[in-house]
Amino acid sequence: MPIRIMIMVIIVMSLVNSAAFAAQAFVDINVKPSDHEVRYTSGKTIYVEGLVDGRWVGRYWTPTGRINSPYQLGADDAFHVEFKNSPDQDAKSISLSKGWKWVSGVEAPKTERGARHFVVELSNTQLPVRVKAHTLLDGTSVLTRWLQITNTGSKSVALTSVAPWSGQLWNKDAPVTAGYSIIQGYQKTGSFAWRELQSGTTTVQNLNDPCYDDPYFILRNESNHEYFFGQLAWPSLYSMEFSKTKDGLSFKIGPIAVGGALRVIAPGETVTTPALHLCHSAGDFDGVVQEMHEHIRRSVLVKNQAKHSYRVEYIANSDTGACLYKGDDFNESNLRSCADVAATIGAETFLIDGPFWAETGGNHDYLWEKAVPKLFPGGMRSFRDYVHEKGLLLGLYCRTEGRNMLTSGEPDTYQYIKKIVDTHGIDLYRHDTSEDQWGFWVHSLKQDGFDECIMWRHHDTFYKACERIHKEYPGVTFQQAAAGGARSDLATVARYHESFQSDVTDDRFIYQAMAGFSVYLPPEVMQSAYFGMSAAAPADKTTVMRSIFTLGNVPCFYWTLAPGKVSEMKPEDLTLARKYTELYKSFIRPLLPTCKVFHHAPINSTGNWDTGGWFAMEYAAPDRGKGWVTIVRIGPADSDTYLFKPRGLDRGKTYRVTFDSAGEKAKMSGMDLVRDGLPVRLESVMSSELLLFEAQ
Repeated sequence: MPIRIMIMVIIVMSLVNSAAFAAQAFVDINVKPSDHEVRYTSGKTIYVEGLVDGRWVGRYWTPTGRINSPYQLGADDAFHVEFKNSPDQDAKSISLSKGWKWVSGVEAPKTERGARHFVVELSNTQLPVRVKAHTLLDGTSVLTRWLQITNTGSKSVALTSVAPWSGQLWNKDAPVTAGYSIIQGYQKTGSFAWRELQSGTTTVQNLNDPCYDDPYFILRNESNHEYFFGQLAWPSLYSMEFSKTKDGLSFKIGPIAVGGALRVIAPGETVTTPALHLCHSAGDFDGVVQEMHEHIRRSVLVKNQAKHSYRVEYIANSDTGACLYKGDDFNESNLRSCADVAATIGAETFLIDGPFWAETGGNHDYLWEKAVPKLFPGGMRSFRDYVHEKGLLLGLYCRTEGRNMLTSGEPDTYQYIKKIVDTHGIDLYRHDTSEDQWGFWVHSLKQDGFDECIMWRHHDTFYKACERIHKEYPGVTFQQAAAGGARSDLATVARYHESFQSDVTDDRFIYQAMAGFSVYLPPEVMQSAYFGMSAAAPADKTTVMRSIFTLGNVPCFYWTLAPGKVSEMKPEDLTLARKYTELYKSFIRPLLPTCKVFHHAPINSTGNWDTGGWFAMEYAAPDRGKGWVTIVRIGPADSDTYLFKPRGLDRGKTYRVTFDSAGEKAKMSGMDLVRDGLPVRLESVMSSELLLFEAQ
């Protein structure tokens, strides 16, 4: 090999190895046994906690990778637990803030995905209780914390309050702005908004089931541009508190119960709390969002089967006002014609969404394991075989968390799902628990004499069922659509490949919801905004296609957006649908699992979900080599022109920019694009533009 070529190979290999090394962020766990103190370092985030006068407290946070000296140490409890040790109605809860003793601090084996795992065990002198505080570090600025609580006594105790993580975040008084979901109403998902924290305690709660928002928060310190971003992996009722004083800001977040205790713990029993994923970073809003997305991708999301990942889905829904076929017309013959349409436009999965394909009866709303004979005389497998012949996968909507689930005994959720998958041989299972079912559920049951809220015990059972199904059916895609958009928390996201965001499909809201969702979840885990389920689609058909295929999420094409027969489709409509299906598959889908998200409008570092009349979301490859932005005018605006300044491009590169509306291409420097931006004129509401960027 010539010397020059050899040198070039060595240089390239050196650069590759350097890049790989740089990708492995620094992780360290430092323990001082004599001081009973632990210092966690992940990326540039450092967190210190320790035992002080019988209390386990948070000591110090920094996002810079270094501890400045001298520094002020915090003394707020690093977790919060309260118990009742008697089922008597007049018995009061006991807060275990004090009385903790160090038992051990050991590093557990790394997780399957390579995160380091440390466990601090403490025992309490007030009640026979032991707590193990688990902490995961995966190299991002996000640390994950949960508690294992063991009853070491001889009688049951009731856990009445818990915050798996709490404590002081900043130790100086400063203006702090908080971002979180501000609407806890029916399917109002993604309602992210900023609110200035006032002095004293600010409490944010959701007391509604099902939980259509999620227990997350973003805190921005306006004096030093630091952020905290926390997400509680819990799909139900929650409470979070922020205490702002002259000494700084402290927080507490955890699940709450109705009708009884959170969890009754029998002698010798151990329960595991929901986990809190907490990020501390310095920089900007885009950066903290991307850091959380990277953590979720690295440590939370289900590992998708490549052939089933992010597939274009055609949905035949049967449970809303907008349907192509209803009643007896919702039959195999008509749906075969719809499968022809789905295959023709380039869809990859055919989903029967809604309850009416299955027979009614049993202790659930529907038996689900048997299709209605007059609708599907050959059974669902006959239709599945036809769908497969068309090159499509088959998915079924099912409701396996029915009424009286906790008191009906077997079959349980796992057995129902297993029977559905085995009986029909489906490729995608969509899980639902509907709004009306929550109204029929009791919210507390007697447990060892205590009143216990059903939620914790139920969710534990539900998670175990999901995990068993995943192991047995690794080739099946699991999609959750609880009550039309609930359960978007990290505990559920960790057990489903995809999440359906909302049944509400009015023009403006779907963009607001998608902007809000993509703050706390990476886009590929969600299904895209859509039209056709319960609201009329806009007249601008190009905007409809862009909304389905270019919002950076898994696309779902509702059957009401096209005729039920291929022969009835207008050639121009078919051409349009095929264009965007192919664009999604060739340009967008390859970027989805790693793309960085930039919030331009309506949500950004100051804007809320309902701010202004524009929607603009940018998605870019990590190496800044490719990207795209979708811009929609969603309401009245001061101007008919939106100045888009990309944030995901490299100033030193030259890009080929595709203007989708005009079909034009231009070469532009990254410097000019970032500095000057591109004016996008959209004269009417619900008009749109799509820009594609490719480095040359």
